[in-house]
Amino acid sequence: MTAATHKFTIEQGATFLTEIQYKDSNGVAVNLTGYIIRMQARKHKRSNTALIDVSTATSGVTITDAASGTFEVKLTPAETAALNGGVLYYDLELVDTSGDVTRLIQGNINVSEEVTR
Repeated sequence: MTAATHKFTIEQGATFLTEIQYKDSNGVAVNLTGYIIRMQARKHKRSNTALIDVSTATSGVTITDAASGTFEVKLTPAETAALNGGVLYYDLELVDTSGDVTRLIQGNINVSEEVTR
């Protein structure tokens, strides 16, 4: 399955939270038990520096209902405040129990600059 393309907006200095449900090509929820979910974002696709780096293995991604394929990505206000305004490139991948990687979503993140400090 080809990765879906989705644009996100992150408001600098605010909590970012999005919930995602993974379904197969037939629309059936994929059980995420044992999966690692990871996401990185960079200023340029080939940059060595990840400006966002979250995962179920570390922090920032939580499987909220494994049986229904549901998980959330959350960044704290401090994490979003550290981002500069502009466009970032990201992808979000799933690693199953055998180590196979599926790129689920990819695209751009627009970081909307905070005015109130």
